[in-house]
Amino acid sequence: MPTDVSSGGSPSRMDGKIGTGAAFFKTPDLKPQLENFPPAKDGKETLLGWVGRLQGLAVDRQGNVYVAGAESHTSGEAVAVVSPDGTKVVAMILGVPRNVSGLAFGGPDGRTLYITGAGEHRLHKVLLPTPGAGW
Repeated sequence: MPTDVSSGGSPSRMDGKIGTGAAFFKTPDLKPQLENFPPAKDGKETLLGWVGRLQGLAVDRQGNVYVAGAESHTSGEAVAVVSPDGTKVVAMILGVPRNVSGLAFGGPDGRTLYITGAGEHRLHKVLLPTPGAGW
């Protein structure tokens, strides 16, 4: 079914539906296989041990997906950078607040990733080599 965006309205299909969805990736299915990377606090090898329940999301100009989570004391202290196709963890940002509540790109050139931490009432910022999508 075609999508009608010619009127400048919402990107919905002619029948009024906006489409269907499917799982892009699941944190228990991805394993950060990065050189000199420490184990997650829960001792498991999967991304679940690092980010827990997904809470924050951002996308950079190259299509990499940044995800973080809010969880218990055993996870939620990292931002994972996942490849555009959702099959590989390409980088991790450690030392972020526990219980991340949001991610957003900003700054003068769009290369600053702001990370909010609900559990520790802090705002972190990380300068990255690639700007966020839309910059």
